[in-house]
This record gives sequence, C-alpha cells and structure tokens, in this order.
Amino acid sequence: IQDAIDRALTKGWSWDLELPLIRPDDRRIHVRSVGEADLDENGVVRRLVGACQDVTDRKQLEQRLEAREKFIREVADNVPVRIAYIDTQRRFQFVNREHCHRFGRFEDEIIGHTRTELIGRDDETVEAHLTAALKGRPQRFEYEDELEGEMRWIESQLIPDIGPDGNVRGI
Repeated sequence: IQDAIDRALTKGWSWDLELPLIRPDDRRIHVRSVGEADLDENGVVRRLVGACQDVTDRKQLEQRLEAREKFIREVADNVPVRIAYIDTQRRFQFVNREHCHRFGRFEDEIIGHTRTELIGRDDETVEAHLTAALKGRPQRFEYEDELEGEMRWIESQLIPDIGPDGNVRGI
C-alpha cells in the first residue's frame, strides 16, 4: 500500500489493491483498498482520496473454490480415461490429461473447439451420438479411434447435463 500511495503522490496514479492485513487483535483479514490522487489545475497532488473494504469472506470463498477446483482437476487428470465436458455448441469446455494426450495438444488448445475441428474431419458415428445426447438421451457406444498411428477400440459414454429448467446444458 505504501508503494501505491507513493506513486499516487509523485505520479498522480490511482490504485486498486487487495491485500492481507493483520488487525490489532491479530486477526488476519483481506481488504480491498482503492484510491486516487486529487490533482489541482496544474497537476499537483492536493490530497489522496480512497476507501478500504473488508473482503475476507469473498477471499475465503475464492480460496475454497480454488482448492476444490484443484482437487477435482487432480482426480480427473489421474484416472486412465478421457473425461470432457462439451457444451450445446459441441465445444469442449473441460478436458482432462487423457483428452490432451489423445489430441496431442495442451488444454488451452482444445477448450473452445469442437471434436471435428481438432481431428480435422467429421466422424459420423460419434456425431450421431453427440446429437442424441444433446437431445437429452444418454449414449453408450463403441468406435474406432486412431491414436499415435494405431487404431484403438473406444467405449464412450455421453451423459447429458440437464439443467433445472429441463434443458440440456451440455454433455
């Protein structure tokens, strides 16, 4: 915070920071501090104006969500099967390590793309089952898939994600 205040005083910069803070009673909290320099007509700092807000509850929730996401990612990445979530536009929104291996790409190269875009061709068998799953019908089927120049027989299950309104949100 001292650096932010110094920059505001010398350069007129504003700040928006989240910082850990230890209160006088030794309780640890997180605060959001925002402020800016009030400049006169010549650009000289007249005063600093700002506010401080306790954001401890939100920060703790963020940390719990991050820990839960990390845990789920560890589980998904350490099972020897492909796990993915595909939205209603047939675009990957989540893939585990096995899916990355299958496509020979990093996760950020897969997310947002369709299977067809990634393999460079349509696969009528898989596409037909995707269509059925997107209509709310669970699918279980087998198909041949090439991985590293070798044909493999894959068992696949597509489970529709149906929202509270009864509409399919993804697979």
